[in-house]
Amino acid sequence: MPLNSCDDQLASFQRVVHDALDSCIPLRTVQQHPNDKPLITPAVGESIKKRQQALLNIDLHLYKVYRNKVIKLCTKARRKFYDDKINHIHASNPKKWWDGIKLLSGLSNSSPMTSVPVNGTALNDSHLAASIN
Repeated sequence: MPLNSCDDQLASFQRVVHDALDSCIPLRTVQQHPNDKPLITPAVGESIKKRQQALLNIDLHLYKVYRNKVIKLCTKARRKFYDDKINHIHASNPKKWWDGIKLLSGLSNSSPMTSVPVNGTALNDSHLAASIN
């Protein structure tokens, strides 16, 4: 069946792509807690759940196994996150890299200096410039 208009061709193309994606890559629901760090992957979350379940069941051996697994997965995820998000920024734009480091570490941006107290009075704008000169 020939498609004459661009809209029909676009709709047909999108339908084919969506059908192919739905059959090859089915949708999967992943729950993430709002306070989770971005490096917490579904595998890490699942291991944490299993570790906590082992702790509740007082299975010390299984708890230690999952504890070690969580530590290894978190270390790998941290390294991958750093490589993906931070490492390439450092080479391309140092200011953006430093801003990213400050954001990750929780440092706040300092407010610009708008006035300076001199002899008990606050100087600002042109008075501050004249005092500095």
